[in-house]
Amino acid sequence: MSLTTTTGRGELALQPGYFSSSAFVKAFRDDITSLIHAYHDSYGKETQIQPFQLFKQLWVSLGWKWLHFSVPEDRARDAFLHTACRLFIERTVRTEAPFTRAVALYGLHTFFHTQPSGTLPLLRSIAYIPIPIDQHTSLLSLPGTLQTPYLVPLAPAARNILSQFGTEGIFLLIPSSECGPFKPRSLPYEVVLDDTITTQPPDLLKKKGRPSKRERSRRAKNAVENLEKWLQENPHQGSDSLTDPSKATAELYHLHKASLLDKVDESKNEGAMQSDESLALLDASKHVVQRLKAAEMFLSSDNSGSQTTTSSRVGIERMEQTLKKENRGGLLSLLGN
Repeated sequence: MSLTTTTGRGELALQPGYFSSSAFVKAFRDDITSLIHAYHDSYGKETQIQPFQLFKQLWVSLGWKWLHFSVPEDRARDAFLHTACRLFIERTVRTEAPFTRAVALYGLHTFFHTQPSGTLPLLRSIAYIPIPIDQHTSLLSLPGTLQTPYLVPLAPAARNILSQFGTEGIFLLIPSSECGPFKPRSLPYEVVLDDTITTQPPDLLKKKGRPSKRERSRRAKNAVENLEKWLQENPHQGSDSLTDPSKATAELYHLHKASLLDKVDESKNEGAMQSDESLALLDASKHVVQRLKAAEMFLSSDNSGSQTTTSSRVGIERMEQTLKKENRGGLLSLLGN
């Protein structure tokens, strides 16, 4: 996502989408948190200054008074003002601590009422603060939550601010926050990734375009070195998988076969002459023999397959003899021996 655009005079200006992106939203949320912590540290030390007066001094000393002059372009400024007010309001909800809610309300009031006027060029300002109706109800109940001795001094300023907002008609009520009335619905809406940040080592970063001969040679050398290192660390696994790739498959087959036959033996030990498992194994063996006979008859009709048919008939006869012996494994007794 491009965060800037070029104006008619060749100057760079922030796009409105920047103020709903993580680049701005995360930074502004962190600034609000730092403002709340700084006020908390000063609030317990200054007993001679009124709470809201102390907040305004802190607002100026931390440089918040210059914030409005950072975005002069109209379209970007409108997005900036609405997003900033929205981020202040989100810290006034019931889930926040009463102290945090009060300081966020102080910040919302100060930010809104310090919008510059009479400047050249004229800076755009907003006349209303959109707020979901449920958050507005929660905000009106804020002074009632400041009841402890430590929080009581914050209540008068909170009441005056809410009364002033109500008298001036600053709040523009919108549907409940559950309906997602804001646009965008949630913040941040876009996530900006830093192209310079990567979890891979610098020598493994992918380069654009077709790799050079030198690069291909380096990759092949690294692959051989990694393979030799793995073979040294796993000599047995390496030799088995490279010299006899079927060994692992055969071992897995023997394991499953032994497990199946043990299951058949357990059923017989329980007193049944022929268990369900044993009958199922016998039926499956008979079905295999029948299918092979059908295939053998099909091949016998082809004169070119006489040698194949003869060997197939011998195999089928061996299977039938195995089934007549009624051993526990059926045709499995012929496999894997």
